[in-house]
Amino acid sequence: MRKVITITALIILTACSPSEQAIQEAIDATKTAVGAAATATATSVPPSATATLVPPSTTATKTLAPTDTPVPSPTNTPTPTETPTATPTASPTATPDLRIIEVESKHFLLESKDLPKESQYFLPNSGWISPDLNTEILSGWGQEEGMVYLEATGRIEGYWVYLARGSVSVRAPEEIYHNIIRYETAQGAILTITEYSKRPGYELIDTELAIGDLSYVYFDSETQPNGRNKVWYSIDTAYRNYVSNIRGFGWEEDVTPKYMKMVGQIIIDKLEAAPLVEP
Repeated sequence: MRKVITITALIILTACSPSEQAIQEAIDATKTAVGAAATATATSVPPSATATLVPPSTTATKTLAPTDTPVPSPTNTPTPTETPTATPTASPTATPDLRIIEVESKHFLLESKDLPKESQYFLPNSGWISPDLNTEILSGWGQEEGMVYLEATGRIEGYWVYLARGSVSVRAPEEIYHNIIRYETAQGAILTITEYSKRPGYELIDTELAIGDLSYVYFDSETQPNGRNKVWYSIDTAYRNYVSNIRGFGWEEDVTPKYMKMVGQIIIDKLEAAPLVEP
């Protein structure tokens, strides 16, 4: 190529005003020289030099097609599972204690020594104390009505006593009456309180007194000629298969609920200390 350029330059530089023929001859000579040079160049290249073109990197670079941006598939929102509500289990029912007291009623009878000493209660005579037998129930209630009561309640036997106050300087009932009765079962004792303890002329004033298993309180009042009131305050209490009836009589200011409750509790304490047996 350099030779062609050189020749062309020499031709141009040979004459200051070359003729048109000379110029044409120079062009033709240049073409001939260029063709010869191209032929020589092509012939001089060995076959091994003709190689398939390879990209600059020995590893072909692939044009990556744009991949779709993965769209997260919607996940199902878990449905909240219901927390199982614990089914309340019924508390085991306690087996009722049906044990009874077999000791005779006279052992639980109120005595003067059970009461406050300052009141000086005493037993006036033997007529103020007695067994309370079922035959006396039939005699006093009548055969038919008495039998209904005895069979319904399972009454066994009882005892009663009157105690008189010896002191005139203390506030306490003039007389205290106690009747203690034994039944075959606790159910019979409860039935006596709820159905057979009603007294004509007495007013039922309390059924929730906290003594024994169940207590009913009755009250009666009578105005005296001097204008003061004499009262009767009665507490019927069931404890297991026993019924205790305490009554206080005297002037209204001497027969107080507090005092009578104290006497009633004395009897229950005796019963609670008694041995128990299965019915």
